[in-house]
Amino acid sequence: LVTAFLVGVATSVKWSGVFIVIPAVVTMLLVGRVPFWSLLAFAVVPVVQTGVWLLALRLSHQPTNLASLWRLVKELVRHHVEMNQSSNPLNSSWYTWPIFYRPVIIKNATHGVFRFYSSTVGNPVAWISVELFMVWSFVKLVVRATVGGGGIRPRLARMKEFLVGKPVGKPILLTILGWAAMLAPWSIVRNKFSFTHYYLPSYAFALLMLGGLLAFFERKRPRTVLVFVGLALVMAIYFAPVWGEFSMRDYAVNR
Repeated sequence: LVTAFLVGVATSVKWSGVFIVIPAVVTMLLVGRVPFWSLLAFAVVPVVQTGVWLLALRLSHQPTNLASLWRLVKELVRHHVEMNQSSNPLNSSWYTWPIFYRPVIIKNATHGVFRFYSSTVGNPVAWISVELFMVWSFVKLVVRATVGGGGIRPRLARMKEFLVGKPVGKPILLTILGWAAMLAPWSIVRNKFSFTHYYLPSYAFALLMLGGLLAFFERKRPRTVLVFVGLALVMAIYFAPVWGEFSMRDYAVNR
């Protein structure tokens, strides 16, 4: 029930948040620690979203009733449809987000000779590692499905063994599913107002997966993991000024 409540809260922030239901349901079914009927708890998602929006209307001193909420929803839908009739120079396609092809400066300010930026550029050590692992997983899955012969059942059995047959199999599968689920709405609904930071919910799952993999390999190759974490830390320090709005001069910004 708590999971369903949080999904409702996420959906009230952005409608694409409803896609988090997919990994949540699969996790409940795959891990099997809750009864099957508990999936019905997700029926409260629209109720929670409605409640949050009504509360927001009340706090902003607007009419608080279902009719007013419905008018607001229709107005938001119309607004997004109209926005899609024009283009934004910062727009980027969803399939470029995993490589952070076009990071966006979401906030900037100037005070004298100093500038302050907040950018969506990612830590290259982290995101390159994540994307390489994603590609490797996909290739490995295809190989398991195509190499070895046999009918559909043997192929599916090999795929299942690869996905959940090892200690880290289930967690990796679930985080990849979360990554894909949060990317799905932007691959289905193409629009001209989609930006790199829309990838951050997916990227959060990717970072969870990366952290789990590092914890797993740290037992076998602690020095390798230490070097990796050190490189990631160096990159974090380098990019910190454009993440945390540190004061910078023009020449430093352009580097």
